Amino acid sequence: PDAVQRRLAETEDTAEALAALAKSANGHRALPPLAGPAAARIAADWLVRLRSTRLSVGDWLDRHGLDAARWLAPDAVGKAGKQRKAAEAVLRDIARRFGDAAVLAAVARYGEDTAAAVAEILAVDPLDLDGRKAPKLPEWVEPVLHMPVLLRGGRERLPREAVAHLVGAMALDSPAIPYAGLDIVKAHCDPASLSAFSWAVLEAWETNDAPAKDAWAMTQLARFADADAVARLEALIRVWPDRNYSKRALNGLEVLGAVESEDALRAVHRLTRFRGSKAVKAAAVNQVELVAAGLGLDTDQLADRLVPETGSNAVVAEQAARLERAMADGRTWTLDEFQERLLAHQLLGALARRLVWTADGTAFRVAEDDTFADAEDDAIDLPAGAAIRLAHPVLLDGALDTWVRHLADYEVLQPFDQLGRPARTVTEAEAATGRLTRFEGRKARTGPIHGLAKSTWAAVRDGSTTVGIERRFHSGAVRVGFSPGYAGGPYFDADAVQVVDTVRFPADLDPVSLSEAVADLEKIAKE
Repeated sequence: PDAVQRRLAETEDTAEALAALAKSANGHRALPPLAGPAAARIAADWLVRLRSTRLSVGDWLDRHGLDAARWLAPDAVGKAGKQRKAAEAVLRDIARRFGDAAVLAAVARYGEDTAAAVAEILAVDPLDLDGRKAPKLPEWVEPVLHMPVLLRGGRERLPREAVAHLVGAMALDSPAIPYAGLDIVKAHCDPASLSAFSWAVLEAWETNDAPAKDAWAMTQLARFADADAVARLEALIRVWPDRNYSKRALNGLEVLGAVESEDALRAVHRLTRFRGSKAVKAAAVNQVELVAAGLGLDTDQLADRLVPETGSNAVVAEQAARLERAMADGRTWTLDEFQERLLAHQLLGALARRLVWTADGTAFRVAEDDTFADAEDDAIDLPAGAAIRLAHPVLLDGALDTWVRHLADYEVLQPFDQLGRPARTVTEAEAATGRLTRFEGRKARTGPIHGLAKSTWAAVRDGSTTVGIERRFHSGAVRVGFSPGYAGGPYFDADAVQVVDTVRFPADLDPVSLSEAVADLEKIAKE
């Protein structure tokens, strides 16, 4: 799917991209920028039929808004069938976003008859089943109906019959086409009680072999999950792949992404680093990228906004590691971002004040009074348009020792080894060829290579054989090829010797990223 999405995103032939998306939703992330009736029909079809494309469809609707109503109005008042139902669903979705009047104004160009027909579509009672059959409750849900669902205030509870209706409403609901009955329930019932009941429904479904026809039992959690339910669902997503429930884990991730809370978004973001399932990790990355794009951010900027103000030692360590990765990647912040997202943040600010930074090449640290100081402790002003990044020994040149003494004088304990790491550069010959020839012919044990592939590097495979590793940075990737390679999976000879054939890097790779990659390889491929 990633390759499909890249190919579709790069093609300039809109018709080709639309034809490919109409055949398969694998490249769904290429849809949002595409405009017109054909793209609208694809979005409408996916809205009512596919859960996996929910974020891409949402992004498409955010971008095209009332234009989508204009493109789909003919289908919504046309021949009865799936295409009409899908178009009607999109019109109602757009009306929820922009209001009925705005939708009617957008379709007015088609004449009074069409506008009147669209008005009827929008006027449908949101509690009406609109052709759907009232669900028959499965037997497995029977024990759950005795659980208390409290009204707001916590002194009264729903009668059993009302609880049964609540479960029926859960079965009718979906993230793509919400059922308004649940909004009424949420308005009148205690949130904590609803979340506990919602989780009990999920548990009962899973205990009874999780029948596929009742997949709504997991989907409904998106409507009610509180912070505790989010944490429990994340925990299940992490263990399901080991129990051969990979599809369930992916569905759970979609539900987690549909929960409208920062706790849920943080959980999805944590799963972008999940090593228990490549599919779950890739899907989490996909969700985070789409959410970030919808907010006009990149994934790093979104991650800054998801950091809690306070946290455990584990959270602090996680954020320190994220800043270390940002240093290796050569990530930059604007001055406003640096002050608002890092210094003004309780947890991140405490870390930022123990590090050395550069602004357009000028090294500085944040003083105790939040002013900026150089290595001689002189105050400096940063220009408004400065690009701020974390300093690295390869960027500090002759000033490195001065900065080491400076931090020692102030007894600053750095959150990671920023100034003590090696500074590595390439020779003119290596820069000209894009090859780190110093490593060619060196030998390395398979165990340490595999260790890198499980941390900051990734395996490069030919079929089931690992024949190389690569480390990806924002500015490009360093790729290592070796022979004879080793079989994938957990069963390999850790002491088997690999011979490095090539180490390639792009000409515009950031010097810090290149230094980090060279330092990694020096540890495993010794002369």
